[in-house]
Amino acid sequence: MDLSERDIPLNAPSKMFFKFIQPNFEDPWLSEHIEIVVHDPGAEGTHSELRGKSLFLQLELDHGLRPKGIDRQLRIRWQDSGFLWTGTVRTQPIEISIPQSPAASVCASWYRID
Repeated sequence: MDLSERDIPLNAPSKMFFKFIQPNFEDPWLSEHIEIVVHDPGAEGTHSELRGKSLFLQLELDHGLRPKGIDRQLRIRWQDSGFLWTGTVRTQPIEISIPQSPAASVCASWYRID
């Protein structure tokens, strides 16, 4: 997000663009939906056979503000509101083990058109 291009007033942090997080905050509803093709016999040479293997997932979030360097200025200007944190967060790798013979289930979704 380029703050200068959006004409966002920078005299105080706006709750419309910034989330205020209290110390020791935990969000039990934070989630992300990821789909992985485990087995596709028709896709030769695409490494589509993942049955019996493990995958490692790692998330990286970049909270850098644009234009570059504005975060230092805003950290000083907004210090009465709290600590402005910017930078990159990277999770620890999460191992996902896929069974050799996964149980079959109904593939029902609101997003399907059939």
